[in-house]
Formats: sequence, C-alpha cells, structure tokens
Amino acid sequence: NKRQYSRTSRILLMNTPLDSSSSDANSDLMKKNTEASTHSLRKLLSTVSPDLASNAVVDSLCREGKFAEALLITESMNASRIALKGSSVSALIDGAARFDSPNELLSAFETIDANQSLYGFNKYQLPRIQDMEELYYAPVTKSEQIALESADSERTSELLLAVTVSSTALGSISLEVIDPLILHQSADTPTALLILLGSSLLADRFLFSAQFYHKVAGGLRRLIRDDPARECSVEAALLLSSYLLGLPFLCFQPNAQQIVSFHANLQESPIYEKKVKDGDMLNRYLVWMIMGIVAELRVDSRLIESDVSMPKRLLEQAERKNIDGLKGKFSLAQRRNRLNWAWIEAEKLLDQYKQLHNTLTNKMLDGYSAGECVMIIEQHMKNPNFQ
Repeated sequence: NKRQYSRTSRILLMNTPLDSSSSDANSDLMKKNTEASTHSLRKLLSTVSPDLASNAVVDSLCREGKFAEALLITESMNASRIALKGSSVSALIDGAARFDSPNELLSAFETIDANQSLYGFNKYQLPRIQDMEELYYAPVTKSEQIALESADSERTSELLLAVTVSSTALGSISLEVIDPLILHQSADTPTALLILLGSSLLADRFLFSAQFYHKVAGGLRRLIRDDPARECSVEAALLLSSYLLGLPFLCFQPNAQQIVSFHANLQESPIYEKKVKDGDMLNRYLVWMIMGIVAELRVDSRLIESDVSMPKRLLEQAERKNIDGLKGKFSLAQRRNRLNWAWIEAEKLLDQYKQLHNTLTNKMLDGYSAGECVMIIEQHMKNPNFQ
C-alpha cells in the first residue's frame, strides 16, 4: 500500500540519527537565521520614536503588574523630557490602585506630576483660612446650619420596620409549611397574618400617605445593599473630589485612622511644594469624606454606602495628633461648626462638577477603571464641553 509505505518511510527517517556534520550545519543555519531576525528586529525598533517606545513599555509593565519597574521607566522619561501619553497615565494609576496602601498612588502622582502630564490633579482650591480656629468659632447662619448627625435620621426606624416585617413574613411562611406537615394542624393563623400584612402594605401604598410602605421598602434596601448605581455614585464623588483636591485616595473608602497615619507622608510630598498648612490638609480630608455622604443623600436621602460618623471621628483623631497645629480640645458645638463648613464646601464642589460626577457614575457602571475615570476628568478639565 503506497500510503502505508510512505508513512513507514517517514517514521524510519525520523528515527534515523543524522550525522554530526549535518547537525552542525543545521545548527549554524538556525543561529544565522536568529541573528538575522534579531538584527532586523533591532533595525525596525530603531525607527520607533523614544516617545512611543517608552510609553508602550510603561503601559505593558503596568498591565503585567510590574508597577515598580514602570515607575522607574517613567522617572527616566522625566529626566529625558519624554511626555507621558494618556494611556500610560491611566495604566500607572491602575497599577498603583492594585495595592492596599495609598503610598503607591502617591508615588504615581508624584512621578506623573513631575512629567507635567496632569492638569486636573490638585486643581480645586478650597477657601484659604488664615486662622484655623475661625472654623470652630465662626457663627453659622440658620440657612447654613447642617447638622451632620441629623443626616439620614430615618435609618433606625426603617431598619426596625424592615426587620419586623421580614421576620413576620418569614415566620408565617415557615408556619404555613411546618404546621400541616409536622404538627398536623391547620395553617389558618399564618395565612391570615400574611394576608393582613400584605393588605396593610398595599392599602398604605395606594390609599394613604405610603409612609409605612416607603419606610419598609427603604429598610429592605438597606438590608439587601444591592444597588450598583448608588455605589457608583458614591465612589464617583469620592474619586472626583480626591483627584481635584490633590489626595491620593482615588480607590479608598474614608477611614479616619488610615488618613491620620498617612498624613505625614502626604505633607512631605513635593506635589504640594511645602505651601499647604496642616489645617488646609485637614480641610481637604473633611471635604473629601463628606462629598460621598452628600452624593448619596442626593440619591434618595438615605445613607447605605457612607458612614456619617467618619468625619467626626477624623476631627477627633486629628485633634489628638495635633494635625491642625492647634492646642487644646474643642467642644462638640465647635466641632460641628467646622463640619458644617466642610459640608457646605462639599456641596459647592459637587454642584460645580455635577455633570462630570454623573458622567463618572455612568462610566463606573460600565466597568471603567480608576485610571480611565481619571482621564475623563482630565479631558473635562481641559475642555468643559467634553461629554
């Protein structure tokens, strides 16, 4: 059989050892081909501009998780005055965001800022306060009086109603199953209880003020905590405010203890050129924290993702660490004055960049990364008409 013979021949040829001269010739040929290919590749790469090559390397290293190496390349680019492209800036920020500490984000921003590739970072300036004690003692008008502790005042009642209604409904359903099968009794009482509970909710929803219905629904939303739009709105507000205020907390939830421990590193950063006073930094922290709270309250007047007590805790810890440079302790009313001031400034910031905040929220819902969101902020700051 011809086909069978040819297969057998190939097998024999494959198993037949080549003589040494033939093997050396093949090895030399492969070596020459490799050298020629390498020379050709180097020749092609030599035609690529240092700008394009450097940015491609930074982008590739960040995607491979080699953030430290990417940072070193960026520093070399700064020394050579090679500008970072937007994709490289985005990749560096995303690479730094993978770490659990703001140190890497601060290093990334310092290096990118030295490259003069940031326009919007640290762009927003809060009102300059000459004497920080004024924030504690300055009177606040009634129209400005925003008590932070009164925010989301319905939280306790909504949770209590939601737990009560849920427990009653689940208990009745359980009795519906257990009574006939195990106790061999009629399930009329649980059925009546379920009908009464459902009728009450429907009657309040469609015939009365619907306050009971909305409180139960609000409490259930708090318990389930599955609202991507709300979560993205809060995260967008925190990312936007941290970037504009020059804080490397793009991907972090407000944490008073972490901020106080990180303050010394931030204060020594060359980004601020030693011009920012301690009190100014504390003001930025407070406005950033409250920005997320204000954004969430504008969704439906409820706080689920935000912790309303965090700004107060930060102010207390800042006093203990003397971050403000002020000696002594302040009363609850005096602290409230400063928190009110920060609340007003957070509302101003959110109002000024409302359209940009909405854009970021939608982009986060679409799965955009922190670096990609930063580039959207950059484009908006350079061109306010950018959509």
